[in-house]
Amino acid sequence: MQGSGLINLGNTCFMNSVLQCLTHTPPLAELFLSQQNLSSSSDGSDNRQLDPIAATQAHIKRALTSHTALQPKWHARNLKAINRRFRLGRQEDAHEYLRCVLDAMHEAYLKPFKSKPPPGLAATTFVHRIFGGRLRSQIVCEGVDYTSSTCDPFLDLSLEINKASSLTRALQHFTAPEVLDGDNRYRCPKNNKLVRAFKRISIEEAPNVLTIHLKRFDFFGRGHKISKKVEYGLELDLGPYMTQHIQKQHQHLKQLRKLDSQQQQQLLSGSSGMGHRPVLYDLYAVLVHIGHSLHSGHYVCFVKAGNGAWHSCDDHRVHSVSQRSVEGLQAYILFYIRRQPKGSAGVLPAAVASVAQNAAVAANKLQQQQQQQRLRQQQQQTDRPQQQLMQEAGSNITKAPAAAGHGQADALAQQQQQFSLASQPARPAQSGAASAADAPQKAATALSESTARAQPAQEQSM
Repeated sequence: MQGSGLINLGNTCFMNSVLQCLTHTPPLAELFLSQQNLSSSSDGSDNRQLDPIAATQAHIKRALTSHTALQPKWHARNLKAINRRFRLGRQEDAHEYLRCVLDAMHEAYLKPFKSKPPPGLAATTFVHRIFGGRLRSQIVCEGVDYTSSTCDPFLDLSLEINKASSLTRALQHFTAPEVLDGDNRYRCPKNNKLVRAFKRISIEEAPNVLTIHLKRFDFFGRGHKISKKVEYGLELDLGPYMTQHIQKQHQHLKQLRKLDSQQQQQLLSGSSGMGHRPVLYDLYAVLVHIGHSLHSGHYVCFVKAGNGAWHSCDDHRVHSVSQRSVEGLQAYILFYIRRQPKGSAGVLPAAVASVAQNAAVAANKLQQQQQQQRLRQQQQQTDRPQQQLMQEAGSNITKAPAAAGHGQADALAQQQQQFSLASQPARPAQSGAASAADAPQKAATALSESTARAQPAQEQSM
């Protein structure tokens, strides 16, 4: 299945190309096709109309089942909902649009949580389960026994290509040590002094879908484009750039420095410590910019169907292309899928499951507290009519003559019946506050279920 072409609605080639790449992302397509409704907006249709998850899910379902070109009207009309700076009819950057669409879906999925969810729970959204990884940044101070090490999530890797002729060289530059010296010296927290230090970035956790952005545009200048060719392959091994391998390599080099030349030669000839554990990926989509500037030109993409055939997607025009032609493109964004997806299929990691469970328990406790508060308020409102009715009933009984007619007796009986009804506790109303209290619990439950099912399949027929 190759999907449908997308009609250009006014300089929307950047948007069409991104949507085509997302449509042909196997784990995302599998998730959207298997789930009847993944949207976080479960109430009114007005909210669903503004939900990027519902819109993107509906678009991918149509694109993979239709045989005619489609008009992605929601994504075109709601560009400002994705990013306030976007304008329909103006050429935008495809990489920025991709990031904004993924961020919008991630935030929309967490919207039921009134307060900011813990990082462990936020990392379980389907966006981060598919596209998310983690980078480790490590700073080692020279002459001081201090090392700073932090981990941050990422949804794509942005690589400099000025000095790189290939993707592997760009990854090597990305993970190479950077010397912090001169005006760029590092202030060491241990002695509060500016010292010479070494900074290095490595991939701590590899994502299931690896998105690589090659920095071709000068965003701080006039948007000039770097038009050089950067070699890339249909396969990619991320193992040499993982934290585990880089640290092992660093320790190995430190050991070599302590030995003489003969010992170094013996260690190198018989050592297997420099090897790495392969983390293999396969290319499934390439997004290309045609032109000389960020503010002009045209975007197209090339996607791989479930049967292994490659197709060119140029707005509404879709046709087959050879695999060799895909390898020679001037790529702007590369999409790779991991051969062996991380995580256990259908099971959340223990730490993440614990966070989700704690969030559900907290939401349930909040709901109970709010219900008790509403009952107390309603009871207070009910007590006032009871006292008033009792006073009126007592007054009427005193004034009523002994020989009261049947009409007066009926009126008195009706009044007593009203008093009896008013004295019964009021039934709690399903107010907006109750819905708001239910939302976090439902979100935590849905998050656990949907993200567990969001494990990418190694092969997805589309």
